[in-house]
Amino acid sequence: MSVLPNGEYTIINKATELIVGRNVFEDKSGLPKGIFTLDPSVGTEDGRRWTIVNVEEGRSVLRAGGAPVGERERLLYAFINNDIADAGIGEWIIEKVPQEGEDCYIIVNPTDRLIGWVAHSEEAKDKQIEVRELISTKSLPPRYPHHQVFVIRPIGY
Repeated sequence: MSVLPNGEYTIINKATELIVGRNVFEDKSGLPKGIFTLDPSVGTEDGRRWTIVNVEEGRSVLRAGGAPVGERERLLYAFINNDIADAGIGEWIIEKVPQEGEDCYIIVNPTDRLIGWVAHSEEAKDKQIEVRELISTKSLPPRYPHHQVFVIRPIGY
């Protein structure tokens, strides 16, 4: 079972404090839409509003603006036509990392938990989220660089 119940959330990268989601200025085609770090003043409408749907064995489907999110060529996309078959990964494990702070999580590949979401380490908005190997300390519990950590809170928190 996921650590978060089904519902609507905002996702913010801990390092940059930028909201994660689809860009306000995306094209209107049915092609996959990139998932970016965005200025938080843009609000939580549309593609910056996340829906988490738990499936099985601790896995969840994450939807940005209603579209399921997956990986293609090591980048994170929302698949507008729900054609998640195009994605390398359509389900994720949301793993709580309380050692990094309140409401902090890493989001990892369910078949290779060393692979997960990574934001750019510099504070730059409009950078696409990558899907790549995570790094951590060897301590128990492990510590993660904050560009790999996401603050996930229910809408209206």
